Amino acid sequence: MSSKRLFDSIDSVNIDGVTKRYGDIFAVRDLHMDIIGGELMMLIGPSGSGKTTTLRMVNRLIEPDSGSIFINSSDIRTYDQVALRRNIGYVIQQIGLFPHLSVKDNIGIIPKLEGWEKEAIVKRTEKLLDLVDLPHDLFKDRYPAELSGGQQQRVGLARALAMDPPLLLMDEPFGALDPILRIQLQEEFAKVKEELNKTIIFVTHDIEESFKLGDRIAIMRDAGLEQLGTADDLVLKPKNEFVSDIVDATNKFKHVNRLLVGDLMVPLDDKYRFRGETKVSEAIPKMCSENIELAIVMDGGSKMIGWVRLTDLYRSEGDAHLEDLALSPLTFSKIDKLRGALEDMKQNGTRLAVVNDNGNPLGLLRTDETLIELL
Repeated sequence: MSSKRLFDSIDSVNIDGVTKRYGDIFAVRDLHMDIIGGELMMLIGPSGSGKTTTLRMVNRLIEPDSGSIFINSSDIRTYDQVALRRNIGYVIQQIGLFPHLSVKDNIGIIPKLEGWEKEAIVKRTEKLLDLVDLPHDLFKDRYPAELSGGQQQRVGLARALAMDPPLLLMDEPFGALDPILRIQLQEEFAKVKEELNKTIIFVTHDIEESFKLGDRIAIMRDAGLEQLGTADDLVLKPKNEFVSDIVDATNKFKHVNRLLVGDLMVPLDDKYRFRGETKVSEAIPKMCSENIELAIVMDGGSKMIGWVRLTDLYRSEGDAHLEDLALSPLTFSKIDKLRGALEDMKQNGTRLAVVNDNGNPLGLLRTDETLIELL
């Protein structure tokens, strides 16, 4: 028997004087925070500041010692815990996919428990896979072990959206990924967010991630709220030195005319380099095990042939060689002016470029809306 739909949309989430302590240690102390329906609220702060505890109190994984949390003016303690959680999407860093279930069964497990018809589950699963940039015809029958970490994280997001919850909680979903993949998923999520039209509470340690994704940002410290506002509020009117220090990451963008490509490139580890003679059937499991979704294709020496995407490899014949599938990259030197590189990338319609040194790839330069707007 399916559980009752508790709310079709979110007008507000109100955290009213909530406190949680463990012995003499406060995890959260007298926290007041109002979240507006439809916004993405970022919670950021050092470890132990109360971010994750706050998030878990919203879906009653943790119960507060005092204070109340309201969704649409109703105290969440009036709801059954299981029913509440099935009405709230929850995405965590560890993902928690069931290894013995296929992708489609991982996504459809809650709808199945809720008594959905098989056809409805299939339709919903395929729609969500396409939404998170995993073509359903390629991925629905795969198992978690056959996916990269980034692809597993996308499946975790799809599963959290299976019941179409109006409220989504995300606890550092990209925190365990390497910098290149993390930036890619942030860019993809920024696009997905516009289609979701949901209220999202998102925990992170990354201020640039907060600026890129959030509508408002709550900075927490010592189990409490330090300051809450838009990125402009925090940068232009920081409450104190602590807030100023956290948002200082934006200062590097104030002197974009002086920056070089090397200042913002993400270095390439050796795991990204594949020989051109490598077969697709060999590359796919290696890329999944290394948790990467793009690879630089090299000749027999140190010269770059091009680059390939993991998603494209799934569509290719297993005995094909990477050198035959490699895409030509836009390349720069690390001593090139950043502004000029950004202009070239904008004109070429690409968000990805390779930073080279005599043909040897050193790193990647990825752009986002923040960088493009500097031009």
